[in-house]
Amino acid sequence: MALVVGAAAFLTVWNPFERVDHVAWEGDFDKLLADLARGYANFELRDVRAPRDLEERTRRTIREAGTNRVAREAILQYVDAWHDPHLRVDGRRSMPAFLRGKRFLRLDLPRERTLALANGRRAGVLRISSFEGESLEAMRSRLRQLEAALERIKRHDVDVLLIDITGNGGGTDWAEAAARMVAAKPLQCNEVGYVRHRHHVSRMEDDLARIKEDLARADVPPGQRALLEQAAAKLRSLIGGGEFLIRGSGCGLLNYAAPGTLAGLKSAEVLYEPERLRWAEGVWTGRLAVLIDGGTASAAEWFASILRDNDAATLLGQRTMGAGCGYTDGGIQSNLPHSGMRVRMPDCARFRANGENEVIGIEPDVPVSSLTELAHALGHLR
Repeated sequence: MALVVGAAAFLTVWNPFERVDHVAWEGDFDKLLADLARGYANFELRDVRAPRDLEERTRRTIREAGTNRVAREAILQYVDAWHDPHLRVDGRRSMPAFLRGKRFLRLDLPRERTLALANGRRAGVLRISSFEGESLEAMRSRLRQLEAALERIKRHDVDVLLIDITGNGGGTDWAEAAARMVAAKPLQCNEVGYVRHRHHVSRMEDDLARIKEDLARADVPPGQRALLEQAAAKLRSLIGGGEFLIRGSGCGLLNYAAPGTLAGLKSAEVLYEPERLRWAEGVWTGRLAVLIDGGTASAAEWFASILRDNDAATLLGQRTMGAGCGYTDGGIQSNLPHSGMRVRMPDCARFRANGENEVIGIEPDVPVSSLTELAHALGHLR
């Protein structure tokens, strides 16, 4: 039996009867490297996540591979080394090892009730399990549901609100509007960068055309006209730039626009993207905490970071997954001709107020690993 097992293990890494086209496999790897350099938004982290020695080791493994399986696994391990859940091989069945090690909090919290704290205090608990909502109407519906839930919690006269986004893998843009609904003050948007790809440049050209339509109107008030002219100048600068990442506000061309500021403008959503979601700002105005863990990812990390970076919430729990920004218009793919592998890469990156890329994960202000620790932390929030 031991001989059989040993022989089987040997044949998984070397099979004299299997044809391995090492040149073609290395060609696939070269194409992947070139495509990452042109289209991967987090490529700036190369020296940290995928340094030169990893590239050399991957290439050596491919050149010495005794089976196609070994060559394929070498490329998979290279992709995994970036530790980016949005950088993925389509159709892959196994979960990358770096994701299997993530820690998850399971505290059995009430979904929308209250939690007893010390000194007779109580915390309202609101669970947001996902920020999914592909259509515009679906996102607006989720925001209406959130507003109704917040109004119900306010009737309980709680001392602090806890938003539970543990295990929330993200979704779509309503996460940012949701953060504004639960914040006691206006939130300034963090910066986002988009890969200089044709589908982004084309979108900006369309946005500029919409702004020009408003500028051509005689009835636009002076204040709005000034904003439109500033936005048009910003877009022209971004379109004509040569940098790899087109960097600007994650909310459009403005970091913030008070309700009513852009009323009547056809390009309102271009200037300030949350305008299209029709949400209510500042529904909750009390103390706020957000519970995060290793399953908090993507748009959920956006929700947590914009609140924390504006000092609008305290983060409790464990470090987030580190997925950051994902895909726009389907993202960018690297199609490897020999293996048929399709590697999907994120074409955007979000940056914290301190300049950190969200893809490295978000640390909590107060680490929490049990319900007792959570109650204690909530009871001592200032």
